[in-house]
Amino acid sequence: FLTPSKGWVLSDLIGQDVVQVLQRIIYQKQLKVKITALINDTVGTLMACAYHENTCRVGVILGTGTNACYFEDINKIHTISDRAVLPTEATEMIINTEWGALGEGGCLDMLITNFDREIDRISNNPGIHIFEKLISGMYMGRLAAEVLASLINQGIILKTQRDHKQSYRYYGPFHALYMLQTSHISEIELDTGHTFANTRNVLKKLGLDYATNTDCAIISYTCRLISRRAAMLTAAAIAVLMKRLHENKQVAMKKICIGIDGSLYRFHPRFNMVIQRHLKILAPVLLNYELRISADGSGIGAAICAITANDARQALRKGEIQKSSFYQQHNKIP
Repeated sequence: FLTPSKGWVLSDLIGQDVVQVLQRIIYQKQLKVKITALINDTVGTLMACAYHENTCRVGVILGTGTNACYFEDINKIHTISDRAVLPTEATEMIINTEWGALGEGGCLDMLITNFDREIDRISNNPGIHIFEKLISGMYMGRLAAEVLASLINQGIILKTQRDHKQSYRYYGPFHALYMLQTSHISEIELDTGHTFANTRNVLKKLGLDYATNTDCAIISYTCRLISRRAAMLTAAAIAVLMKRLHENKQVAMKKICIGIDGSLYRFHPRFNMVIQRHLKILAPVLLNYELRISADGSGIGAAICAITANDARQALRKGEIQKSSFYQQHNKIP
């Protein structure tokens, strides 16, 4: 275990093998459960999608957090110090990119606004997981609140009679906007006309039912810009992985499938559309692709991995596969 994210405080686990820790607790609870595989949600999403579509080569999570994994040619993975630990028949490995951590070295500084810097400053993990803070559902609502609060400060939206000596810190609309959630943005993004029915409904929930039509238009547009930026950055990141697969020429077929799971992707009404639109520009030429929802990919994919690992152990016992040092090291596990 390296470092927690998304607000978790797990300092006691840093540097420890989480499988051993979890298995020990399971034994203490006297549960008849044996851990056979440790995967994250991106791998689960990929595996669940690949079960139905064998061209799936990428797994993406777009929810509270964001991450992706993809199939890589083993010969191009230079961090494997001992190839003997790999099964002899292995030619590929799924790489967990942890793309949410992109930007920690400053490579995304050209994209960062003062609002993003404020989100990072008040987060539980300032200075890290910069890309995730630009995209994921955990931060999108608060980011919109920061932008809209600035518009209130400038007297652009939600104007009401106010004592000029009163601090904006205690000003009702200013305080109410900080209850804005990413789910509210998804609801606002459902608006298609000029009545802004969904925007008004969200504002009413926040106690801001006096908003004018102009207020609603500005708030709706702000949420759309924040959503669009997140989807465009997601498309750029997916395109990079597609380009990698294309350059590796490891995929014989002319099409690849990208499995995606997560509440932001599934429930935001425009996210998929914007990603698709920009992938048409960014994706490698002559490579056909499909974005496919992998619902409950984490759970289903974990089950598939567990079954696969168990089958491998059974085959090892029967001598149907050649032993590698990896299997020898783990042969003590029944």
